[in-house]
Amino acid sequence: MYALFLKEIRSFLNSLIGYITMAVFLIATGIFMWVFSGPSNVLDFGEASLKSLFINAPNIFLFLIPAITMRSFAEEKRTGTIEILMTKPLSDFQIILAKYFAGVTLVLLSLLPTLIFYYSVTELGDPIGNIDHASTWGAYIGLFLLGAVFVAIGIFASSITSNQVIAFMIALLLCFTVYIGFQFLAAIFSAPFDLIFMNLGIHEHYASLQRGVIDSRDIIYYLSVIAIFLLLTKLALQSRTWSFIPDAKNKERTRVAMGVSLIIFGLIRIILINNEENIIIGTILIIAGTYALIRGVNAIKSMKNEK
Repeated sequence: MYALFLKEIRSFLNSLIGYITMAVFLIATGIFMWVFSGPSNVLDFGEASLKSLFINAPNIFLFLIPAITMRSFAEEKRTGTIEILMTKPLSDFQIILAKYFAGVTLVLLSLLPTLIFYYSVTELGDPIGNIDHASTWGAYIGLFLLGAVFVAIGIFASSITSNQVIAFMIALLLCFTVYIGFQFLAAIFSAPFDLIFMNLGIHEHYASLQRGVIDSRDIIYYLSVIAIFLLLTKLALQSRTWSFIPDAKNKERTRVAMGVSLIIFGLIRIILINNEENIIIGTILIIAGTYALIRGVNAIKSMKNEK
């Protein structure tokens, strides 16, 4: 897995893809912060704050991350190397994680140069250092986790098609929906559905971290969304071997799908409706879903071994 991870990192850094991605991100955020006049400009706004960076960066990631992840599996499928990759002594999930962590590493490398902005704004403060460090670092954590979610979505989109352009469009649509789409739905519906839709989207949890308060519910939300899309990627890769086969195997696949659904619903109940009753119900759903998922996966593996 580590060797595949290094291979993916080298494929980014040995070509122009990685450098262009980091350069575009740094230049775009820098232009909004220091060049374009308006409320996003730090000098015009007159406040020692990185709000401009944390407002514009997600919108830039919305396009950049699907662009760098669209080739993850789509290119392997197009060139026919996916079968060679799958014959390596690695599980499907190890292959997915190697590609995922490579994408997350590129996101981290893109964020590191923005520390120059942090230092500059700190020095421009009156007095020097007059900046809300807690909210700044909270926003950095939120931005990194947001990028990690977008990478997971991009990897999933790349796993369901062999066309990189289609993978990019699917990832862009999903990232937009998860980041902003639920905000539009929240504006349409009235209580209590507006709160539910707001909490389903990334924007609300990202804004929460920007306040400098690291809430465990926000972290659980990010990790849950990442896990869901990585699991969907695994199912998408496994589906390449699916066909019209005996009912017994279809039954176990249905069990796996039901297990995943129960886990998702359990997490949603815990994260969105945070009271004692729903935490208990959500925990029960997660345990039941995990049991069904493990049982279904083990049954399918045993059927394969019998062949």
